[in-house]
Amino acid sequence: MKLRLHFLTILLFTCFTSFSQIQTINTIGNTFLPDTVTCTLGDTIIFNLGISHNAVEVDQTTYISNGDTSNGGFDIGFGTIDTVIPTLSQTYYYVCQPHVTMGMKGVIIVNSFPIYGCTDSTATNYNLLATIDDGTCTYPLPPAENLFFSEYAEGSSNNKYFEIYNPTSDTVDLTNYAFARVNSSSTNYNGVYEFWVDFDTGAVVLPHDVYVVVHPSADPFIIAEADMDYGSLSNGDDGMALVYGTEPTIPIGPIAGGYVILDWIGDWDADPGQGWDVAGVGAATRNHTLVRKCPISQGDTSWTNAAGIDPINSQWIVLSQNDWTNIGFHNACVCDSTTNSYTSIIDTICNGLSIVVGNNTYDSTGIYSDTLLAFNGCDSIITTTLTVLSTSASSTVNDVTICDGDSVVVGSSVYNSTGSYVDVLTNSAGCDSTVTTNLTVQTPVYQDITICDGDSLVVGNSVYNVGGSYTDTIQSSIGCDSIVYTNLTIYSQFNSIFGGIPDNTVGGGNFYSGQQSLELSCYMPSELVSAVIYADDTTLTTFEVRDNNGNVLDSVTANIIPGGHRIYFNYNMSAGSDYELGISGSSNDLFRHNSGVNYPYNFGSLAAVTSSSAGGNYYYFFYDIEVRQSSQPTNYSICDGDSIVVAGSVYNTTGLYTDSLTSSIGCDSLVFTNLVVHPNASLTNNQTICSGETYSIGLNIYDSTGIYYDTLSTMYGCDSIVTTILVIDSIVGGSSVNQQTICIGDSVNVGISTYFNTGVYSDTLSSINGCDSVVTTYLNVVTANYNTINGGLPDTSSAPGEFSNYYGYLILDATIMSLLKSATVYSEDTNVVTFELRDNNGVVLDNVTHTVYPGSQSLIFNFLIPSGIDYQLGIAGGNSGLYRNNAGNGNSIAYPFNIGEVDITSSGAGDQYYYFYYDLEIMPHSSYIDTVICDGDSVQIGPNTYDTPGIYVDTFISSNLCDSLVYINLDYYPTITLSIQSVPDPAEICLGDTITLEGSTGFDQYYWISENAVIGQNQQIELSPSQDFWYLLKAIDVYGCSVQEDIWVYVDTCATGIDSEILSNISIYPNPSSGMFTIEFKRVTEKNSNISIVNSIGNIVFSEELIIGESSKNIDLSEFSKGIYLIELQTELGFYKKKIILQ
Repeated sequence: MKLRLHFLTILLFTCFTSFSQIQTINTIGNTFLPDTVTCTLGDTIIFNLGISHNAVEVDQTTYISNGDTSNGGFDIGFGTIDTVIPTLSQTYYYVCQPHVTMGMKGVIIVNSFPIYGCTDSTATNYNLLATIDDGTCTYPLPPAENLFFSEYAEGSSNNKYFEIYNPTSDTVDLTNYAFARVNSSSTNYNGVYEFWVDFDTGAVVLPHDVYVVVHPSADPFIIAEADMDYGSLSNGDDGMALVYGTEPTIPIGPIAGGYVILDWIGDWDADPGQGWDVAGVGAATRNHTLVRKCPISQGDTSWTNAAGIDPINSQWIVLSQNDWTNIGFHNACVCDSTTNSYTSIIDTICNGLSIVVGNNTYDSTGIYSDTLLAFNGCDSIITTTLTVLSTSASSTVNDVTICDGDSVVVGSSVYNSTGSYVDVLTNSAGCDSTVTTNLTVQTPVYQDITICDGDSLVVGNSVYNVGGSYTDTIQSSIGCDSIVYTNLTIYSQFNSIFGGIPDNTVGGGNFYSGQQSLELSCYMPSELVSAVIYADDTTLTTFEVRDNNGNVLDSVTANIIPGGHRIYFNYNMSAGSDYELGISGSSNDLFRHNSGVNYPYNFGSLAAVTSSSAGGNYYYFFYDIEVRQSSQPTNYSICDGDSIVVAGSVYNTTGLYTDSLTSSIGCDSLVFTNLVVHPNASLTNNQTICSGETYSIGLNIYDSTGIYYDTLSTMYGCDSIVTTILVIDSIVGGSSVNQQTICIGDSVNVGISTYFNTGVYSDTLSSINGCDSVVTTYLNVVTANYNTINGGLPDTSSAPGEFSNYYGYLILDATIMSLLKSATVYSEDTNVVTFELRDNNGVVLDNVTHTVYPGSQSLIFNFLIPSGIDYQLGIAGGNSGLYRNNAGNGNSIAYPFNIGEVDITSSGAGDQYYYFYYDLEIMPHSSYIDTVICDGDSVQIGPNTYDTPGIYVDTFISSNLCDSLVYINLDYYPTITLSIQSVPDPAEICLGDTITLEGSTGFDQYYWISENAVIGQNQQIELSPSQDFWYLLKAIDVYGCSVQEDIWVYVDTCATGIDSEILSNISIYPNPSSGMFTIEFKRVTEKNSNISIVNSIGNIVFSEELIIGESSKNIDLSEFSKGIYLIELQTELGFYKKKIILQ
C-alpha cells in the first residue's frame, strides 16, 4: 500500500502510457494546491515545492492526527520538483512535516486503470473487459434488398445515366449501397474496383420505383428525371457494379472486403475496347440505351449471363443512341398468356430439304410445337404445320466457252463475261433445279516483249524487229478471232528503266507539307534521269539529290503545276548506298503515299528505292522514276604492281578499256573502264631528338639512334617507304609529374606560370641544350569543410513568369568569401548556355557552359564569390530560353534573399524580376555565428573567450591542414537596471514595525533571498525583521538574464540618545567606492578598537585593530568582488554598523 517514488527517467507500466495524465501539486503559503487529487492508475503526479516545504507519505491514522511520521512511502525534499507514479489503486496520504500542525497536508485518490472499448453486447466488436465505451462499436448490416440495374444509357456528349429499380413493396434506404467502378484509362482491370461511389446522403428508392443517377451536363430531358448527379459515368468501357456493404479501406475483392455485389454493367476483369457486347450487338454499352427485360426480377452476378449472345437469351433490350423513352420508370411483368407470344407457321418443302425452328430441324410432314424465348424474356410458342413433297430438288453444273461478244442464256439470265453463275429454276413438280454455269469468254491477248538488237519477233504471220506496238488477229481453235496486242522493245543496255510507284492512283495517300525524302541505293554507275511530281497547287520547289550525310550533290528547281509534272535531274550516280531524293526545306502540298507502299522498288540490276526517311509505310513525292545505265566509263585507281579484272580481262596499266558481256536476256552489254595506275613512293627522313624523348612515325615509336624503315600510304593508298635516320642528343631532356594540393587562396609556381585553381597544367621548360623538359602539374585546391546553405526563390511557382531570352541577372552581396556550388534552372528547349559571375562593372570573374534541356535541372557552377557588393549572376548574351519570374507592373519579388553570408538584393531589371537561378546552394568559406548573451556571460570559441560585444575572427586548422575561419558577431541582450525601493525610505524601522521592499519593474521573475533561502517570488515583499537584516533580490528578464541588488534593513529599538554620539563621531567616504574606503573619527579613540568587514553571506573578509590615538583608517577592498559589504566597528562609545558598496 506504499506509493513508490519514481524519477522521470523511469517508465513504469508502458501499457498505461496511451491514456496516462499529468497533474501538478504546488505550494502556496503553507498549503498544498490542490490538496486533493483524483487520478487513474499510471497517471503522473508532479510536486513543485517551496524552499521551506517538503511532502512525506504517512498512513491514514497519522494523517488524521496531524502527525509527521513517514510510513516509508515517498519523501520529497524541501524546495524540490519531483515526480511520483501510483502503482496501486488506493488513497495515499501525505504531509508537510514543518507545517502539518498548520493543516498543510493532502490526499491522492487513485482509481483503477480504465479499459476502453465497445461495451454494447449487440455490437460485432463487443469487449467484455471494457469499462469505458470509446465510441468504436460496429454493428452487422441487415441483409441487402433485391435492387438491380433496370436501365443504362451512354449517348452523345454527356448524355449518360443509369437506374436502380426497387421491385419490393418497401422503401429502401441507400445508405449502405454504392456503385463501384473502374476507369478504362487505368491499368486496374484486375477484378478489383478502382472507385467506390456512395449514393447521396439520405437517398431512398420508393417501392416499385427507380433511382436515377445522371451526368450533371446531360440533356435537360435527362436532368429532369435525376435523383443524383455524378460527373464520371461510364464512356461505355468502364465496368460498374451495384454493391452493398461498407467501403473497404483499400480497393479489394468482395470476399476479403466484406461487401456484396448485387448486379453488373460490364465487369472489372479486362478492358473491353470500345465497350461490351450485349444481345449480339457489338460494343452495346457505348452509344446505346439498355433496358432490362420486364420479367427480370433480380440482379445477376454474372455479367456474361446477363449480357447474353443474342436478343433472345440476353436480359437486356438494346435501343439506339439517345433513346430515353423509358427513363424514370421500369416495366416489370410476369410471363403468362397475356405476355407470351404465339406464332403459327404453315410451309411446304421438297423431298430432301428441311426447315429449322429454334434448335430443332424438321424434314418430314407433320405438326410441330416449339417453345422459344421471346424478345421481352417470356415464352414464344411456335406451331409449325409442315408438308414434304415426294419430288426432290436437282442440281446441274455447265462449263461453257464463248467468243468475245457472244453470250449464253440460262433461264431468264443472259451472261457475256467470264465468271461462275448460279440460277435456281423450278422443275415440273415445283421443286428447285439449281444450275451452275462456269463461263469462259475468249478476250484479246496483251504481251510486252523485249528482244536483242538484230533479232525479230513472229506473231501469227507477222514478223517484227523494230520497237513499237502491234495488233494481230489470229483465229482460235473454237473459231473465235484472237486479237494479240504486242508491245515490242529492242533491248539496249542504255534504255531507261522506270520504277517506284507509277502514279498517285496506286494505293492511298494525300498531299503533304514537310521535309521528307526517299532512300535510293545505286549498284552500278547509272543516270538518274527524271521523275513525276504531283502538286495540289502551283508551287516553285527545289528538288535535291543528297548523299547519306545530307550533302547536296545535285538539285533542280521547277515550277510544279497541279497534276503530274515530270522534272529532269540527268544526274550521274556512282555506285553507293543511301542516296536521298528530297526537297530543299519543306514541301508545299506535294503528294505522298501512306498506304499500299511495298519496298524495295528495283530498277533492274542498276538501283533500288529501299525506304523513306519516315520508314517503310510512307513513299514521298517522286513517282515513275526514270533511271538508265551510265554510258560513261567506270573509273578505277590502283597502285603499281596491282591489277583489276573486268569481264575476265586483267588490266594493270593506265588506259581506257572496252569489254562485252551478256545481259540477263542474252543480249550484248558493253562495259567501259578507265584505269589509272599510281606509282609507289620513297623518302629519306633525318631527325635529331633529345635523350629521353621519342620520335613517332606511322604506328612506330623510336627512342634510340639508328636507321628505320616504315611503309606508309600515299594519298592514293599506295606504299610510301620512309627511311628514318634518327640521332639521339646525349644531353637529357625529359618530363616529370608534379602532384600538388594547396588551400584556397594559396598558389604554386611552375617556371614563369602561377596556378591557384584546381586543374591539370602542362609547362614546357628548356634545358641548357634546348631540349624540352615537360612538367605536368596536377593541382587540387581544397578548403576546410563548411556547411552549405540553400536559398533564393525555391522554384518557378513562387511568382508569375515565363521563359525569356532577355540578358538578365541577379545582384549579390557577400559578407565573406563564399562558393556558389549549384542552382536549379528551367529551360524551354535544348540549348547551350554560358553562365557567368561578374563584378559590379560587368567584368567576368568566372563562367561555365552547360547544355540545358527542357524542364528543370540542377547545374554545378562552383563560382567563387569574394567579399563585396553588387556582383552580377547571369548569362553570356541573350536567347537562353531560361525561365524568369515577373511579379507584374507595380509588384515586387520578396527581395532580399539571405543565403548565409550571401544576399540576393535585386535583379538587373529591378525588384519586379527574378532571373534564371533557383534554389542556390552557397558554401561560405567560413563559419558565421550570430550570438547574443547576457551582460556578464561569455562564449568560448576554441581557446578564446569573449564577453564584450563585437565581431571576432578565429582561425583553426581543419583536418586537411587548411585554415578554417569562424566569424562570431557577439552582442548583449538589452539590460534593465535593478533597484530596490523601500517604504519607509531609508530602510530603517523600529523594532516591531513592518517594511515593504519593491524591486524595479521590467523583469519576469523575482526572488527575495535571506540566509540563502527564497522568502518571496513577487516584485514586492513585506517584512518585519527583529534585528538588522541583509536581503538579496535576484531578478530574471525575458531573455533569461539575471541581475541582483541587495539592501540592508536596519532595526532600531527607537530608544533616543543611544547612538547619536557614535554616529556623529564617525564618517565613511567615498561610499560607494571602487576599492579604497576612508574611516574618519572626529574624536580620537582612547583605547584599542576592532574594525571588521563582512560580505553579503555573513563571512568576515577583513579584520584589523584600530590603535589608540588613530583619527582615520584607510581600507583597500579592490581585490574583492563587487557588491555590498558591512563595516562593523566596536569603539568605547558603542557598536557601529554601516553598509558600504564596492563598485
